[in-house]
Amino acid sequence: MGWELHQLGDICEIEKQPFRDDKLPYVGLEDIEAHTGRFLGDLALKSVASSTFQFSNKHVLYGRLRPYLNKVLVPEFKGHCSSEIFPLRPSDVLMKEFLFYWLISDSVVEAINKTCTGARMPRANVKELLTFSFPLPPIPEQKRIVALLDRAFADIEQARANTEKNLSNARDLFESYLQQVFSQRGDGWELSRLDKLAKFSGGGTPSKKEESYWQGDIPWVSPKDMKSDTIIDSRDHINEAAIKNSSALLVDEGAILMVVRSGILARTIPIAVAGHSLTVNQDLKVISSLGKVKFKYLYFYLKSKESFLLEQVSRGATVHRLPTDVLKELIIAVPSKNEQTEIISKCEMLKKSTSQLEINYLRKIRSLDQLKKSILQKAFSGKLTQ
Repeated sequence: MGWELHQLGDICEIEKQPFRDDKLPYVGLEDIEAHTGRFLGDLALKSVASSTFQFSNKHVLYGRLRPYLNKVLVPEFKGHCSSEIFPLRPSDVLMKEFLFYWLISDSVVEAINKTCTGARMPRANVKELLTFSFPLPPIPEQKRIVALLDRAFADIEQARANTEKNLSNARDLFESYLQQVFSQRGDGWELSRLDKLAKFSGGGTPSKKEESYWQGDIPWVSPKDMKSDTIIDSRDHINEAAIKNSSALLVDEGAILMVVRSGILARTIPIAVAGHSLTVNQDLKVISSLGKVKFKYLYFYLKSKESFLLEQVSRGATVHRLPTDVLKELIIAVPSKNEQTEIISKCEMLKKSTSQLEINYLRKIRSLDQLKKSILQKAFSGKLTQ
């Protein structure tokens, strides 16, 4: 009862007020967790060289760059934010929490994505967003819905956290086995530097100004695509002209891909195998066997050294690096080709077993994500009753 349709701009405005004070807490896009609205930063007083917008606890912060990442924050403090984040000020008839849940709902994210311009750096047209129809119930109904969503999302996040812990345990089991295998060296094993067993190559980024480069069908892999053990596709694609006119290199099937520059390196070093020919950006190293060692053996060996490699990461403010020299000087224990084959077989058998556990846990995580979407859809159609 009492729901009305308004243009969002009638009940909410963009306040891009330049920040001119001394220091206040700063919010960048990296400080907002995708899809959850969780604040990942801190409240330290910061100033930045680039221009920023000031905000208060009356605002909702909306990340307009790559809106599919769904970065929205309800701050409980006063601060300043990146110019890629627009402070939205709801009027007195709209709760900021209700606006937050609407912005992260699946249908709204899809609609905002359609307003984007720019192939490589898509930005939402927030002025167009303000023309969207907004389903507005009375404040008491907004409070009821927000309370229900808060409880439901807290329960879902707890279930998700438990499932992700189980997923992590399954992966730890496999990594523990790898460390055990490669720590028990047999007779005749030889020690060799990695750069004596493999060649290294890097990738590159074609010109972002040449949008035609990004209209091909050749996978262009970046750290965000390194989410499985075998990479066969990517979010972005390029064409042959892009390869010809840039430092992007075509990688052969079977090469090992490793992330060496990314914020991801704070917690893991993604390593994968190219499932077919593709290209990579400059944040990855391509490691190709020279023949003395089977590439699958080398892949499993590198996976077993992830903990050591993490200790060698140079950590910057937002981007971390694994020096190439560390990789080249990594000592590899090399058995005979027959022993390599046996080890590969054992590793693949255990990997198959743990992979099934991972698949089950990932399915549960996807189900929880779908449940969140369903609850939000009911909330903004007036069907959330309990």
